[in-house]
Amino acid sequence: MLLFCFPQLEHSGKYEHLREVLTFGRYGDGPNDFCYPGSIDVNQDAIFVADWQNARLQKFDKCGQFLDGVVFKVDGRDALDPYSVAVDKVGGSLYVADHKASQIRIFHQDTLAEDPEKIFVPNVTGIAIHPRGEFLYASSGSDIWIISLATRQREKVIACSPKIQANSAPIQNHVRPTSPPATPSARGIGIAVNSRSVAVADSKQNCVMVFSQSDPSQHRLYEADSPRGVTLDEDGNLIVAEKEKGRIIFLDQKGRPLRDPIHIGIEKPWSVVLWDDVLYVANTGRDRITVYKETLPLIKARKQYITVADRK
Repeated sequence: MLLFCFPQLEHSGKYEHLREVLTFGRYGDGPNDFCYPGSIDVNQDAIFVADWQNARLQKFDKCGQFLDGVVFKVDGRDALDPYSVAVDKVGGSLYVADHKASQIRIFHQDTLAEDPEKIFVPNVTGIAIHPRGEFLYASSGSDIWIISLATRQREKVIACSPKIQANSAPIQNHVRPTSPPATPSARGIGIAVNSRSVAVADSKQNCVMVFSQSDPSQHRLYEADSPRGVTLDEDGNLIVAEKEKGRIIFLDQKGRPLRDPIHIGIEKPWSVVLWDDVLYVANTGRDRITVYKETLPLIKARKQYITVADRK
């Protein structure tokens, strides 16, 4: 008789094996530097960062190497207030929420050349693009505007007014010598869209709201501590950046944790985006971008012994 040992495959939890694989950026105003990188989005080739307090956009390759950037000045003064950036993976345009001007500015992803046309959205903060590239979702105060990318006109409004008790969040001192001005609205800065739902981070109410695209009156609330950024996968799982706690949490559709939070090396995260099972985080408190990837298969081996007759 011969005795063999074969692995029996057993599935583990989703995102359990996410590990940091890349970090880039530092405090400053040169290429590859950031001053409060407030929002991040990606396509298949590049990483786009809204470098908020430097009033500019920056473009990097997937290895974190600087490719291009645009600084906006009017009469020598900063003109862009880039709160959020969103990439249209279908149409090839890049959208930036300019809060000061109450408008969404449009750029070409390859050249960062600006389109002269703007989309007016009062007090715009967060924006996101539908995966099919049909609609842009933009926060305006307590509402979410749904804008057709074909006509660049508003088609629908979702009112965000959950009746829940707000909880206070601890305020932590920042490590840098200067602090950013207060954000104009704690509501709706983080928005995410998948093929079925829209998620909105509301740090004023300490929750994330998830709306059905087919019927926005149907929505779910998830408790979170000062949520600033949010992303949705196609299974409806949520990944949330809790700014004041300095961590990334992972929740399933019922609000149950998928894994332990990521907090090592994270400080005041403002934005998260999931692309091709890779997680990108605007690690704003440290002026850097941090990237996480599944470094092990989503399976683990368990020994099982099988006896085989030896005919010899």
